[in-house]
Amino acid sequence: MKTIKIYLTTVVFSLIIWFNGTSQGFYISGNKLMDANGKEFIIKGINVPLAWFVSDVNNNIANIKKNTGANCLRIVVTTSTSDNDWQTCVRNCINNQMIPMVELHDVTGSTDANRLNDMAKFWANKKSFLTSSDISKYILINIANEWGDWNMANSNQAAWRDAYKTAISTIRNAGINTTLVIDAPDWGQDLRNAETIRNYAKSLQDYDPKHNLLFSVHMYCEWANGGGSSVSSGLPAIKNAGIPIIVGEFGWQHDNGSGGVCDIPESTIISTCQSNGIGWLAWSWKGNGGSVTYLDLSNDWAGTSLTSWGNTVVWGSNGTKTAVTCSVFGGSSSGSGIVSGATYSIIARHSGKVLDVNGAYTSDGTNVQQWTNYNANNQKWIITDVGGGYYRVSPVHVTSKALDVEGASTADGANIIIWTYGGGSNQQWQFVNLGNGYYQIKARNSGKCLDVSGASTADGANVIQWPCNSNSTNQQWALTKVSSRAEATTDIADFSNENVIIYPNPSNGLINISAKANDILFIYDLNGKIVFSKILDSDKNTIKLDIAKGMYIVKLTSGNDFYHTKLIIK
Repeated sequence: MKTIKIYLTTVVFSLIIWFNGTSQGFYISGNKLMDANGKEFIIKGINVPLAWFVSDVNNNIANIKKNTGANCLRIVVTTSTSDNDWQTCVRNCINNQMIPMVELHDVTGSTDANRLNDMAKFWANKKSFLTSSDISKYILINIANEWGDWNMANSNQAAWRDAYKTAISTIRNAGINTTLVIDAPDWGQDLRNAETIRNYAKSLQDYDPKHNLLFSVHMYCEWANGGGSSVSSGLPAIKNAGIPIIVGEFGWQHDNGSGGVCDIPESTIISTCQSNGIGWLAWSWKGNGGSVTYLDLSNDWAGTSLTSWGNTVVWGSNGTKTAVTCSVFGGSSSGSGIVSGATYSIIARHSGKVLDVNGAYTSDGTNVQQWTNYNANNQKWIITDVGGGYYRVSPVHVTSKALDVEGASTADGANIIIWTYGGGSNQQWQFVNLGNGYYQIKARNSGKCLDVSGASTADGANVIQWPCNSNSTNQQWALTKVSSRAEATTDIADFSNENVIIYPNPSNGLINISAKANDILFIYDLNGKIVFSKILDSDKNTIKLDIAKGMYIVKLTSGNDFYHTKLIIK
């Protein structure tokens, strides 16, 4: 029956993919954007003005990735942009492991439904490119930028819904199945906490035969401090209503239309998105003219000199440097080099000591600290992908537990413990690659970082959460992949190095080892306890083991390498 259940589950999942047309790429599941691998994808990206600066943008896609870490670019296109120009930009994004979201800018603020459908026809006519196998699983299509004015958002919301129904049909009838991004009216801003989206998004989702729509709100003066909509309450309310939502544009201030500027709460936007799993794209890389040049993120096209606004977006708390690369680009879903399910030592940069469960105790609430590395299982951690760029971190000596912010606290200095894993956001962690061989480890529930209290270098120094500071070495952690009982017991072969030989195996207790002098031999029982250890005297060693009959795990450490196998004592 177990095999049958697995088979049926696989079939059902396959049918779901076929029904939604998601074999081509992105799809919506509930209020989440999922990639072609079935992994949640949370956008942290930037708008780029390709339509007006083709060479400047296309020649710097690799630099934008390198200097920002963004996982998505929203590419501004017009119907007069050549196919070669925008399709080159799409391919450049894919080659640099950024998701391309292409949008048409021609009908910004328009209320003409026929013009909106013209945008849909543009995309329909690009079917051969958009559905090609090397493009379809990567691309998102933003049908039209900011179609619909203030009056539509205020009193004619049904017209917005109906016009988009026609546009959706035009694109789907062409055989394009990927996620379509739909901007709110009122130049993308909507009114009254995105009332139009809250009223009509679900009916549009139901209308779409692929049920594959992602809605976008642009946060300018309607969402400013003192504006008509609230970022901290309004944005989560959209997602909590079951609507997949992103912030497609926002700035730190904007022209208010009356000769002044409004103050936009950019840090609140980013932190609210972070705590609610909502994607965002900042406006914009470079080239803003007139009265809004202050919205340039970079002083140059390569991104070697960021503006103050750019530093907030890239290096600020939860900025693009924390973006998780989409899993469709291969490797780990985090794009961080972390192998889901593998075992690591987690080493504090400032002290060289490892993350340790106090006393190897196994009870809920046991404290987590730093300690000198003795290669013990309470100092090894299994890091497992749980989706959305977050990980469960469980100690090898008690894998049912997980690294946990005590009481789900969001306070500075909250204690880090182990607790039975239940999937709470205080047990989910993001590994932010700092690009220098170290990571920040960030709690999902608070957005704060794993921190050795007071930057102490002592054994037993407490581990807490604290506001992230990329310059604090007591918040920087190296990950070293290690052997563990959990991994070693799956390996029944001899050592994976031809220069290391152990025989006979099975043995009556007398074993011969050919390795290198000064290599270190460990023998573990199946509970992970070390029952024998020895520094080898020479290249050839004969060792008498006074241990009980049974199966053991042999580990040989040689410099920075290790080898392991099973050993049977008969």
